[in-house]
Amino acid sequence: NENKGIVRQKKVISKKNSKIYVLKQIKQDQNQQQALKEFQILNKLNHPNIIKYFKCFNENGKIYFVKEYVDNGSLENIQKAYDSINKPIEENTLWNIFMQCMAGLEYLHNCNIIHKKISLGNILMNENKVIKIDDIQFNQEQRDKSDDIHEMGIVFHQLIPTKFQNNYPNEMMNIINAMENNYKNQNATQLLNE
Repeated sequence: NENKGIVRQKKVISKKNSKIYVLKQIKQDQNQQQALKEFQILNKLNHPNIIKYFKCFNENGKIYFVKEYVDNGSLENIQKAYDSINKPIEENTLWNIFMQCMAGLEYLHNCNIIHKKISLGNILMNENKVIKIDDIQFNQEQRDKSDDIHEMGIVFHQLIPTKFQNNYPNEMMNIINAMENNYKNQNATQLLNE
């Protein structure tokens, strides 16, 4: 698809080391200097819960990023799998996902980066159940940390269908509700310590 504004991604295997990566073609209408600046920021991020960016190159006037491949897919895929068998996600699994998401989000916020697009599809899980936050946005939209926390609350409400909310402890639901109701001027750690 060659439409402007469309981002293309595909799985690739390195000829050098036989590792699997994701090759992400940057939007055609995006300024090349801005894309390179974004890559420099993404490449410096180093946290187990944030997708790692390795390389940036220009080929035939198109900019590509090479980033970490995550084998188990997104939380959206995981949520659909649980929905298909009409079961809730196990409490310990949900807490594990939650704590890793919040650790990654706190790292971004400590680096003064607002994600701007947190969703089930942008949070990935590898085969070792390690969460990886992906698709950080660098658009000019004015947002702050509380917007990210609010979006993370929505993600967790999506992971817990209403019919299963009684299966989880009040503590978990209270935290998720507080996040979704948009705690202003609080970071991820403050929310967890309440």
